[in-house]
Amino acid sequence: MTGNQPLNCVVIPFHNSGPEFITCLDSLLENLPDNCRIILVDDGSEEYPKGLNSRTENQNISLLKHGYSKGAGGARNTAIQWCQEHHAQLVILLDCDCIPGSDFIQTHIRLHSENPQVECIGGSIQGVGAGLWADLDRVASWFTSIPESEPRLVQGLYHIPTTNMSLKLERIPLKHDFFDASLITGEDVKFVNQIRKKGCNVWFFPEPMVCHKDRASFLSFAKHQYRWGRHTYAMRFGGKGSFLFRLILASVFGVLCPMYTAASTLINIIPWIKVSKKYWKYTIPLLAIYAFKSIAVVEGILWPSLALKFQKIQ
Repeated sequence: MTGNQPLNCVVIPFHNSGPEFITCLDSLLENLPDNCRIILVDDGSEEYPKGLNSRTENQNISLLKHGYSKGAGGARNTAIQWCQEHHAQLVILLDCDCIPGSDFIQTHIRLHSENPQVECIGGSIQGVGAGLWADLDRVASWFTSIPESEPRLVQGLYHIPTTNMSLKLERIPLKHDFFDASLITGEDVKFVNQIRKKGCNVWFFPEPMVCHKDRASFLSFAKHQYRWGRHTYAMRFGGKGSFLFRLILASVFGVLCPMYTAASTLINIIPWIKVSKKYWKYTIPLLAIYAFKSIAVVEGILWPSLALKFQKIQ
């Protein structure tokens, strides 16, 4: 790594990950630029996938460890703190179960260079998997990151996931704890909303693409969707609010559930329709999915602790 070039980092948290993590890591190492370092955060793993130890001996990899699981948000915070201490210019966030393209890192770096006014960039996510549930998982999960979409400023109710995101580190107006580590899910939504309120520009570009193996069984798909519905209240208010207030709010939401279901379905399906009219066929399944998630929203309002990850005290 040359000393004259600004440092760029790829951050990957992991916890008891499978063999796809090794494939992800090998893909990055094969095309790693000279001025780039991979920051791995072991979030309290009990065992490593075969081959990881030998790869962490690479001089371009730094391995940080948690003694217990702090969640994906906490792991990313640990890595970002390391990047700040080492004066990294660009931080690229990637999930350990994704396979990046050969020019993944270079494309993120180029886009930030070409768009100096943009603080945060999200790339596309290509869902991989066969069968009904994998198809529904792709449509329900990646509507903000469709590979065929046009570049755009991310506004309104939309966000970009940390599955494929990059940040101009010094331009992000947060000093510590970029991500809310108390949330089990939804920390990326809260982060994007937070930095946009502080004046940051968040853009989507389709070129830096990753492949993600989508959930192929009904049970895994349903659990994932339910978890996302349950974090809706906690993402905005944490555990705040008396039980009486939350009971009233849950009752009001219960009455408005049909509106929530219809509005959420439209927000989800419109980006797909812009790509191809064939996605109209997913409208009815999405209505059913959001009706199911509305139950989780009510549960999350009444018991927000179900969506919060309480930290151990050392």
